[in-house]
Amino acid sequence: MKHKSVYLLCFLILPILLLTSVSAYAVSNPVGEPSHAVKPKN
Repeated sequence: MKHKSVYLLCFLILPILLLTSVSAYAVSNPVGEPSHAVKPKN
């Protein structure tokens, strides 16, 4: 029973981590707008 709960947690957590990492990467690096162009160094 314990193994099933561990597998269930992994199946629930992994997609959430993937979605959050992908969304964070998309927000930090928008398409067509490089990060260095958004924040020019003076």
